[in-house]
Amino acid sequence: MRCPLDSERLNYDWGGAWASVHNRVVVLDDVADSILDAVKSSDCSGFELRMFAMQQLDALETYNWSGIYRLEGDTLVLDAYVGAE
Repeated sequence: MRCPLDSERLNYDWGGAWASVHNRVVVLDDVADSILDAVKSSDCSGFELRMFAMQQLDALETYNWSGIYRLEGDTLVLDAYVGAE
């Protein structure tokens, strides 16, 4: 699979993707596996891969922001993210 960013996002049927565990909403295993499979099979690398992974999480109905922080020395720096600024 080539690296499908932005308008080429993968589409998933997220109906029934959620479960409530101890008053927390969690992604069900089959949905998480679908996201991981898409990321693993992508031809993306580096920042594009991280951005692709965040776009997959952004497709989940209850997520309004998905991002990755990286550690530079003693400082957390925002890396790839999708959602509100």
